[in-house]
Amino acid sequence: MDFDFSSLSDIHILYVEDEITVREEVVENISPFVKKITVAENGEEGLELFQKVEDIDLILTDIMMPKINGIEMVDAIRKIDPFVPVIYATAFDDNELLQRTIRQGISGFVLKPIDIEDLLGSLVRASTLIENNILKQKLQNYVTHLEEEVKKKTDALEAAYTTDALTGLPNRIALHEALQKSKNPIVAILDIDDFRTINDLYDIEIGNRVLKKFADMIKGICEDSSVHFFRSGSDDFVFLKEIGEKENCIRQISKFLERINSMDIVLEDLDIEIPLRVTCGAAFGKDNVLEKADMALKMAVDKHRTCAVYEESGSTKREYANHMALIHLLKTALSNDWIVPFFQPIVDAEGKRVGQEALIRIVEKEGRIHSPAEFLDISHKARLYTKVSFKMLEKSLESKIPINGYLSVNLSYMDIVDEEQRERIASLLKQSDIKDRIVFEITEDESIKDFETVRQFVERVHSFGAKIAIDDFGSGYSNFVYLLELNPDFIKIDGSIVKSLDTDKDARVICRTIVSFCKELGITTVAEYIHSESVFKVAKSLGVDRFQGYYFGEPRRIEI
Repeated sequence: MDFDFSSLSDIHILYVEDEITVREEVVENISPFVKKITVAENGEEGLELFQKVEDIDLILTDIMMPKINGIEMVDAIRKIDPFVPVIYATAFDDNELLQRTIRQGISGFVLKPIDIEDLLGSLVRASTLIENNILKQKLQNYVTHLEEEVKKKTDALEAAYTTDALTGLPNRIALHEALQKSKNPIVAILDIDDFRTINDLYDIEIGNRVLKKFADMIKGICEDSSVHFFRSGSDDFVFLKEIGEKENCIRQISKFLERINSMDIVLEDLDIEIPLRVTCGAAFGKDNVLEKADMALKMAVDKHRTCAVYEESGSTKREYANHMALIHLLKTALSNDWIVPFFQPIVDAEGKRVGQEALIRIVEKEGRIHSPAEFLDISHKARLYTKVSFKMLEKSLESKIPINGYLSVNLSYMDIVDEEQRERIASLLKQSDIKDRIVFEITEDESIKDFETVRQFVERVHSFGAKIAIDDFGSGYSNFVYLLELNPDFIKIDGSIVKSLDTDKDARVICRTIVSFCKELGITTVAEYIHSESVFKVAKSLGVDRFQGYYFGEPRRIEI
């Protein structure tokens, strides 16, 4: 029988034989065909060599040998490597022992005296098994590698999902996970006072560096390893630990705040030194502790205190109950379709309606109406705002009412910087039959900083034929850069300016300046809060293009 012996060239054989003449003859005759032969003189030595020598591919062994026989040796080797091929070369014919070799799953027998050609044929046949084992091992190694890579990427994604990219601290998601696992925590929300002023005085890049420095600072000055810090919002950080003795915890937080408030943020390369002051709200216990700490923070801000601790007093309980009732109202409104748009007319200088603004309300089943002043602030704290905002947009575009002119709907900066919300808005706009008559009003007083994201959103909106308005312009943080950066179609002059146009000279100067600037840029102006004929006349005389307010009609559920 002809064989292709080339498959043997990469095989390393462990040959175990106690008869020296047989051993030397076999080694001499098969060495030219194989990569390597490692020789042992008995079963004990063969087992030791298999344990020590790497890359043995096949075992060729006699059965009857001193110390331990070939079958016992193979039994021991099988515990180390269950798949290594084995060929017995023997003259032994004990049926019981031969049956044991069959149960071992051997690859072949060669009878003594050994015929070298038969032996090489057995080796070639065994080499197929070796190749299969090699491929199997490579596949297993590849699968293991893939599993390791998947785990690394999964771990990286999980870390990114629960880590704040700017500061490296665990984020709000990680905070909620930690609170679920904690048994009896203390939570303290740390708010950097007037952080918005830092952004306004310098820029957002400097503001981000301040936040990173602050994160490093709070980790560095806290010596208690049981305290964990999180970044929960723009300039809000959270101190979390399991409660020990309550008074000691309060003293620890007070001492911690004292150290923070005595330090400055220093940016040496820019020669900037920023004194920091932090306000804190703390709460204890498992139930809604984050909401309670937020209420304590609000109390500290209102009372100009460095720190306030949530106490179960009568007034606090009522405030907390009201807080939770509003969250329940929001969730119920979302699930029961209680988000309802009310519409207020927008008119031209002749008093003719040219559009209307959709204003959010919650209308309970029995007819009770809730204004946004009651629930919008809570919706942000309860992380329900984007859901509420999108439901309002859906309902506004679905309204089966006649539309004279355009429909104006409100969006916040939060809607725009939230990627999922942007995509939902774009999808809804794409499907709308009135997309070219929609105006998105972006609130001006939210201090837009990420101009690039907002500008891209504006360009995308414009591509659908919809328009953009800057709402509440002039409300205290006006920046004419908005007009240049965002390319709006409308500017809505804030009611705080408009409402006193007939009595306040300064208000008229501000209004005239805004109108003049907008006319130069071809931007349509809208005056909000027109509540009387005299205010309407003055606004017209100043060149305002369009008007809105109770003088022309209050918001109604159905606008005819």
